Amino acid sequence: MATIMNYVTKEQLYLHYLHTFGRSKANTTQIKVADVSGDHAKIYWHEKQWLVTDRSRNGTMINQVFVNNATQVLAKGDIVKFGRTLDTQWIVQDLAPPASYLRSLHTGKILILKDPYHVLSNESTSAIELLRTHQGWAFEKESDMYYLTDKQTFDYQGERWVFIENELIQETVDYGEIKKQASFVFTLSPDQERVGTKILVGETVMDLGTHNYNFVLLMLAQQRQQDIASGCIPKDQGWMSVKRLMDQLSKEELREIDQYNLNTRIRRIRKKLLVLPPYGNQFVNIIERKRGAIRFNH
Repeated sequence: MATIMNYVTKEQLYLHYLHTFGRSKANTTQIKVADVSGDHAKIYWHEKQWLVTDRSRNGTMINQVFVNNATQVLAKGDIVKFGRTLDTQWIVQDLAPPASYLRSLHTGKILILKDPYHVLSNESTSAIELLRTHQGWAFEKESDMYYLTDKQTFDYQGERWVFIENELIQETVDYGEIKKQASFVFTLSPDQERVGTKILVGETVMDLGTHNYNFVLLMLAQQRQQDIASGCIPKDQGWMSVKRLMDQLSKEELREIDQYNLNTRIRRIRKKLLVLPPYGNQFVNIIERKRGAIRFNH
């Protein structure tokens, strides 16, 4: 995620995909200096690069060159100065693409959501899972899932955190076509105790391996196929109660499968997908949840 640092205060600023600077409170970063315009300049992500546009009366200095009502590509190490004084000067430190992130309201600590799946946990609390879906970032704890909105807060490790949405929709559009082309192939092992799972996209084969936790995917996929065959509308297809799924897994494996065990299996599937090349990380939301229910999301 792109960052700039103030020359005087050494404050590090994480750039939003559209980051505005000026004297007005409406800006992403307010600069309370008289010679800075209310709507002075913007730094923004466009076509895989960061640009700076001056739109002020007095202009902006970039590497000691005066720029007025013009746009310039930013490079690492550039010095951008919005006013006459040094406290309006910023140094470009990083030009990574924009990413959504979490910020602690207690310490100011930042957790950048650069991957589509994150697990936040400690010994004293249940695991919190964050995953990026086609509907946005989802927050999941135990068996409950809901979608995060910009500036929504939640508690974690005794602190209150705020979610900052900082991604352009078009950055992930290309992956939608990949998901449409994908198909899942399941194979039972000879002893019928494990399930092999592969994702096919054209001639690309992504192998999730043969594991007992893949039974979760198989059972949910079977439920979805049954609902499709019976004529269920898409929004209702595939949903199975968590209790029923645990009962079926227990019967299949001849041992009790509880909520903790089920959650552990789902996390293993998601972690495997996260590092599975080339497109596995786009399927981390293959299991969708809502209160008391779960389904195969494909």
